[in-house]
Amino acid sequence: MSTSNLFTAFLTRYPAGAAILYVGVVMAFAITAWTTVAEILQRRDAVAATASVLSQLEAAVRRLLVAGARMPIRSRLGRRSLTAGP
Repeated sequence: MSTSNLFTAFLTRYPAGAAILYVGVVMAFAITAWTTVAEILQRRDAVAATASVLSQLEAAVRRLLVAGARMPIRSRLGRRSLTAGP
């Protein structure tokens, strides 16, 4: 007998076992879907928080540039600075 025949014979002989197995598989899929949705919502909240921080930083940089401050920035080539205006 092959493995599938043994499995079919077992489930035919014990229908309660088949029902329990079915409920277990459905619950596993439901838990997987639930955790996936929860993770997507957490990532969406993290992106929103990051966007908020970025907009605050951009606003601060704009205020400093309007005030004429020198803004040092680092690049791969070394240190450089930007100035506002001509």
